[in-house]
Amino acid sequence: MPELSRFYERLATELESIPGVSSAGLGSDLPWTGWDDNTSFSIEGRKPPLHQDFGARYHVATWDYFRALGIPLMQGRFFTREDSADRPKVIVINQALANLYWSKGESLGKRITFGDHPKDSDWLTIVGIVGDVKDKPESTNTHPAFWWSALQTPFSQMSVVVRANSDSQALTQAVRAAVHRIDPSLAVAEVQWMDDVADAAVATPRFVFVLVGIFAGLAILLAAIGTYGVIA
Repeated sequence: MPELSRFYERLATELESIPGVSSAGLGSDLPWTGWDDNTSFSIEGRKPPLHQDFGARYHVATWDYFRALGIPLMQGRFFTREDSADRPKVIVINQALANLYWSKGESLGKRITFGDHPKDSDWLTIVGIVGDVKDKPESTNTHPAFWWSALQTPFSQMSVVVRANSDSQALTQAVRAAVHRIDPSLAVAEVQWMDDVADAAVATPRFVFVLVGIFAGLAILLAAIGTYGVIA
């Protein structure tokens, strides 16, 4: 889908040019929103344990997606504009995936594939390792995950991520204008701030915690009343 890749590349460039924007990108999903799509793959020169597969959660991102979300680079590099459809395929993985299948520092430069009988062009090289971010805040561990370059493996539905120090209303209008300049038939929907995404993600656990606290307080109160009754 070269047209889709070109659209994402142009949109990311347009977003970066908005006054006040420090970084902008596109991704298949946002942290803490419950993304749960997984796939299996093969690791070059390795075989998985009997009756098991190598696997991880998959995502897609443009070159500045991680910077816009504040996800740190642990080793290697982020995607770049040069990681396009006509260049060797690359992926970025998280620390959890690096720790799962490779010894410390050994995952960079390793290759994986999703084909059963891969040609050399079917292999993807690990070029970067990013910090772990949970898909759900209540998860006990970060799920092993990787990201395809959106210019090499574009998805039809993507989220726009923008980090800026400008007024929220003005920024929203500027993002909509950038999309309109590229394709007037497209609309920007569900504009959210990451603070709101985080609040929504922890709202249910927070409510449960409050309920537990209330019930614990009632239990203590009832115990105190019972003790007082025995003493009386």
